[in-house]
Amino acid sequence: MNFMKNNIPCISLIALLFFLSLIGPMLLDKKHQHDFQSITVTEGDTLWEIASSYQNSRETHEVINLIKIENNITDDIIQAGQILRVPVFQVTEKEIVYATSEERR
Repeated sequence: MNFMKNNIPCISLIALLFFLSLIGPMLLDKKHQHDFQSITVTEGDTLWEIASSYQNSRETHEVINLIKIENNITDDIIQAGQILRVPVFQVTEKEIVYATSEERR
């Protein structure tokens, strides 16, 4: 028991380093980094339509989940006049090259 008491700082540091090694790669993954833009929902808008227009080669359901998390939405219901923060993704060089090659076909 004395061993544990005497080494609490060391054990805490090891636990912290272990935790950071698990989440560190996610924090550095640029694919998941994005800014948010505020939009106003208009009559007839759906989360699917909004996410589709902002997805930029991401899966629509992934963008819907980001919108729901950022706006604390628990269901799929949105209302006209509601202000939503939607993710704005940066276009990568790879996406530009892919889009350009697709246009040539």
